[in-house]
Amino acid sequence: MQDIALECDGEPGAEVVIDPDGDGNLPASQISDPGGYVFGAASYRGEGAAGGATTRYWNVAIGVDASALAAGCVLTTEATADDRDDESDGVYVDGALAISGGVVYPFVAWRANLGTCTQHAVNAGAEVTTAYTRTTDGDHPFAHGYSRLPYPPTASGAFAGEEVARVQYAGGSAYVALAGFGDGTLAVFNRDTEAADSTRLAIYDSGGSELLAPTEFEPVVNFLAATSLPSGDVAVAYQFPDDQSGRVAVFDASGDAVLAPTQFARVASPVAALAAFPDGNMLALIRGQVVLGDASSVWAVVVAPNGAATAQTALATGSGQLRSGATIALPTGDVLVAYLVSTGGPLGSTDVRAAVIAADGSVVGDPTTVGAGSGNQGVVAAAALGGGLVALFYQDGNRGGAYVVVDAAAAVVAGPTVFLPANSSPFYMSATDVAGGGAIVTYRRGAGNATEYQRVDATGALVGAPVATLPGGAFYASYSAATTLSDGTTVLAYARTPDGDPPYPAELLFLR
Repeated sequence: MQDIALECDGEPGAEVVIDPDGDGNLPASQISDPGGYVFGAASYRGEGAAGGATTRYWNVAIGVDASALAAGCVLTTEATADDRDDESDGVYVDGALAISGGVVYPFVAWRANLGTCTQHAVNAGAEVTTAYTRTTDGDHPFAHGYSRLPYPPTASGAFAGEEVARVQYAGGSAYVALAGFGDGTLAVFNRDTEAADSTRLAIYDSGGSELLAPTEFEPVVNFLAATSLPSGDVAVAYQFPDDQSGRVAVFDASGDAVLAPTQFARVASPVAALAAFPDGNMLALIRGQVVLGDASSVWAVVVAPNGAATAQTALATGSGQLRSGATIALPTGDVLVAYLVSTGGPLGSTDVRAAVIAADGSVVGDPTTVGAGSGNQGVVAAAALGGGLVALFYQDGNRGGAYVVVDAAAAVVAGPTVFLPANSSPFYMSATDVAGGGAIVTYRRGAGNATEYQRVDATGALVGAPVATLPGGAFYASYSAATTLSDGTTVLAYARTPDGDPPYPAELLFLR
């Protein structure tokens, strides 16, 4: 759709311009109306049914002042619809909101006088008509796009690894975190090293189209962890480097802050992972101090919707090592956490431990040592397999890649299984469940710096060989993130350096 314009004084040029993007009441920033002709506007988008067919709609309501009728305001705009998976029609090619040049394709054009105060059927008069681009035309772009149409599932409905889109989300990125909103869209949190080194939120649909351009919500931060909330909003937690405190913020699907950045821990270095309880409280896994304590301790902190820490449990004191950690919300309503504890052995060896945390912050049962990991650059990631099982991926004591399968009590039921040989040195692991059950884990191999993902099925068995996602070399990915949206689209994010010729920007990879 184009901007919606009102021409009110009989002269060329619009007196009112409305940006129709969004759901519900549109903010004043999206309505340019120096003449005071409009007192509000709202956008309603979604899915319905008509005549046995599924429909998608985009309706815009405009509240006009009586002066607009007296002035003979004429509403103008254009809109079209497209099967976004069929690029052969020349529309929405490579994600561009446009009808390609040289293509004949229909669109609806509005030029309706508001003073008539009546409905205008399509092609019943000159007010709302079907128009066509011509073979002699150049590209016919549209300013705004909307879709909730999921990509067609595979025959089994399961993850197939087909690349839907590859999108640059920043010129350069130090940290990145992902989470899905309740409406199926994607939140991308990123410390953008190219944009005055600021921390930003961007929103995309499941096809990789940008719905909200990167918007700063904090200056420089360290580490980022995000989670979906039962409300449909998303939360992000991070370390604020000026005082090393842990902060949390919550955003809705339009990008508005539901909770402004709020401190929940005096020291958090790092904030390793974040998950949500069914009651809307969150669980942050950090190394640092909540009130007082050893700064190397590993803490599980319950964070209320207002950002206050309401409970905290020290999972390891003094010897805690938490370069990375993981959290998974369980079907029981508890949260499983995985973390590293230094054993003081060769190469800074670590134990990989798992624990179950209840909504009141207490540990359910005893923490379990599930594997032996490598220190220094030791990593751990987790993903739900389905049926209450969780896969815990980590760099093992031989610097290879391994995983175990644990149940909802953090007891090992399978593994360890080695999926990368010794000295592969997988860094910066992230994992997510995938459509149809099972999970994938993405990582950067220290040997060669290539970035890959490995899939496992719902029982924890390996599926195929590692799949390359980014080339190696000098300009490799550092931090990564992974999530799966409500329509089954899996998104992988990589923080990358912008250096090199050609440059290597920070990217999102959309898979189904």
